[in-house]
Amino acid sequence: MVANFMNHSMTRQLEILNELFQILHAEAGLEYENLSCCFIPIGDEGERTAETEFVYTRQGKVFNVGISDENLFNVVELAIELQSDMKAHTGGEWIKFTLSVDESGKAKTVFDYPSEDQ
Repeated sequence: MVANFMNHSMTRQLEILNELFQILHAEAGLEYENLSCCFIPIGDEGERTAETEFVYTRQGKVFNVGISDENLFNVVELAIELQSDMKAHTGGEWIKFTLSVDESGKAKTVFDYPSEDQ
């Protein structure tokens, strides 16, 4: 039963990351060299949200833009769900998450956790 939960949890985490990628890819449009979105969860359980910073590069020019109103709620909800699912799976709770994608579509994730003395 534990292995089944872990498998489901990992599958859902990958689904969330893929959904985030699809939204960010659409937000940046075609022919970007790279994109990056940073999520910083804020608030207490039940009233969670996240600050976001979305940046992409096209033809050498950097665009530091917000996520469209159309997609912002969904992106924040996915990031909060990812954090909650990962915490349930590992016990750790990240304080910052960055999803980066290069022009070939290769994604990279970085999860920052609080230091031991925080």
